[in-house]
Amino acid sequence: MSNDPAPVLERVTVLHGHTSPETAYVVEN
Repeated sequence: MSNDPAPVLERVTVLHGHTSPETAYVVEN
């Protein structure tokens, strides 16, 4: 997980664009 922080941030950005309850908690977190 902490091995590649770059991909994690990119993933969050993608989720941010989506409008789902599962992703909503991720953005709020």
